[in-house]
Amino acid sequence: MFLRGLIAVARTDGAINLEEMDSLRAIAADLGLVMPDEEDLLVAGEVAPHALAAAIGSSGGPFRASGSQPDEIGRAFVEAAQRLSRADGELTPGEVAILRRFAAALGVGNR
Repeated sequence: MFLRGLIAVARTDGAINLEEMDSLRAIAADLGLVMPDEEDLLVAGEVAPHALAAAIGSSGGPFRASGSQPDEIGRAFVEAAQRLSRADGELTPGEVAILRRFAAALGVGNR
C-alpha cells in the first residue's frame, strides 16, 4: 500500500518515467520494502491519501508488523514522496498539491 501511494504521486504529472521508477526502487530498498513486480505494481491501482492514512492508523492494517508508530510511517511516506517527486528534476504544481494532500491526511506538518 505504501508503494501504491508513491505510484499515485509519481503519476500526478501524467506518466511514470525512468528516473521515477529508479527512485521508487531505491526508496523501497532504503526502507526495506519488498518491491513487487513492477507491472503488477503499476496496474494494481493507486492509493488515495485518506485510504493510506486509514491503513496506517488501523491496528489490523498492513503496517501492524512494522514496529513503527503511525506518525513515523506517515513521515517516512511524505519524505519518500518528496524524494520521488524530485527524481525527474522538476516539482510540478500537481505534485506539490498531492504531496500536501498526503501530508494533511497523514498528519504530517509542513516543513
